[in-house]
Amino acid sequence: MSDPKKERVIAPQSQEIPLDYPVDIEGVKTSSLTMRRAKVKDWLAHEDCQGQPLKKEVFIIARLCDQPPSLIGELDDCDYESLQSILNGKGDSVVPLSEPENSGSGAPDSPEE
Repeated sequence: MSDPKKERVIAPQSQEIPLDYPVDIEGVKTSSLTMRRAKVKDWLAHEDCQGQPLKKEVFIIARLCDQPPSLIGELDDCDYESLQSILNGKGDSVVPLSEPENSGSGAPDSPEE
């Protein structure tokens, strides 16, 4: 039996996120977004982005979803939270899109009490 700490789980290249509350901008309905894995150049661009932390987060999510920040700004809060969870590795994905390895146990981290 192999050592689970040495096993790597590769995250998908992208993940489709269905929106509970689709966005309609100028007659174009968006009912899902596809978020790709982050690259170093995305995080460098994020570092260069001016503004408060939330504005910078909207920037990186928009960039990874290949959408303008204005579309991300129109999302319902629960849909935005789904994107945040995936970005931070707390969503339904096996591992976060920004990190290629899991903790080795295969089980999600338990919340701190």
